[in-house]
Amino acid sequence: MINLLNHNKKNLDRFSKIVIILVLIAGMGGLAYAAQAALTLDATSVVGSTTLTLNGAAASAITIGNSAQTAAITLGDTASSIVTEISIGGGNGVKTAINIGDGTGANGITIGGAASLITLGGTIQGATPLVFEGTTADAFETTLAITDGADATITLPGVTSTLYGTAADSITSAQLLSSVTNETGTGVLVFGTTPTLTTPVLGVATATTINKVTITAPATAATLTIVEGGSLITAGAFATTLTSTATTNATLPAGTNTLYSTLADSITSAQLLSSVTNETGTGVLVFGTTPTLTTPEIGAATGTSLTATTFVTADAYNVTNGAAFTASNAPTKATLQAASFWPVTMPAGVLDIDIPAMDAVDIGRHLTFAVTTATANAFTVTAGAGMTVVTILNIAATAAGDDVGDYIDCRITTTATATCVTFATD
Repeated sequence: MINLLNHNKKNLDRFSKIVIILVLIAGMGGLAYAAQAALTLDATSVVGSTTLTLNGAAASAITIGNSAQTAAITLGDTASSIVTEISIGGGNGVKTAINIGDGTGANGITIGGAASLITLGGTIQGATPLVFEGTTADAFETTLAITDGADATITLPGVTSTLYGTAADSITSAQLLSSVTNETGTGVLVFGTTPTLTTPVLGVATATTINKVTITAPATAATLTIVEGGSLITAGAFATTLTSTATTNATLPAGTNTLYSTLADSITSAQLLSSVTNETGTGVLVFGTTPTLTTPEIGAATGTSLTATTFVTADAYNVTNGAAFTASNAPTKATLQAASFWPVTMPAGVLDIDIPAMDAVDIGRHLTFAVTTATANAFTVTAGAGMTVVTILNIAATAAGDDVGDYIDCRITTTATATCVTFATD
């Protein structure tokens, strides 16, 4: 502090008494401020390597710069000045309070410039220790609130970013999507209750319902496969259960169809008839026990009994020949049902036999008319009342004796039609 005497002469003249008193008090040590005294340094420069110490008692106040003054207090005021350390508070007391600013709230405090580094090595205490004002000094500030608890570390990103908070509508789905690096999908943020997903890939998912369709989880595993371009569509408000007892491959028919089941009365004979492609006959479906057949063609059948009801028995057809026809005739149905073979004695002129309509029991019967005497005249079989006859080659007029043994065989095809064929022996 002896260097204090090296001040310029002007200052020495002005504060000589004060300096002498301070020197006497301080001795060879630092400049000390006595307790309970007021010390004002006005326009004073302290140069040299001596330390300036302002030290008062616990209740003393040390003021640098009066609150009413507007002058600046500068530590190191030139580019050549080097201030290596500024200590406020010795750090050896139990509590040291440091107040910067006059407490009125009207003055701003600037610490550091644009290129300065500010290092806080201690702990900033308080529930809301930091309050920030925006570009405009107004009634709206941003406060960092600290909650007591365990030690915590908040790491800020090393790039220019915007921090989002818990305030409603403070962040959009797109902003969150741009912040995440290992997301899947795009679009809006999804939460767990009733989300709407657009073409999601579920993978091996577990679900109880999809679109209100209840899915019952199998005991071990199950597979439902619908091929590319296929669909499974049900209609109606009733449950449908498909049950298989073993591996089943069922091919459904193409087009719009109705599947019939074992349910009683679920299909009619007509429906079954329309489904079959290689059937024979028409009418109702036939089962093996006591069926009723309408004009069946039995073919070379084997049986143990055949009971006649309303049709002419085989004996009436075949046991005896019918009476000979000697002239053109229109025999009755009953006459033709009485036998199956009739001799024909040719007259001097043409002989024609007309076949009338027959009964259903006659369908399939053969009526044979054989020429027994020689003649040179024609013999024909034509249609009678209610009948249509198709004759293939009637017996034409020939030289005498050429027609003996020739015959015309007529088969009753329906009750109103017959087909006749001529067989010549010569």
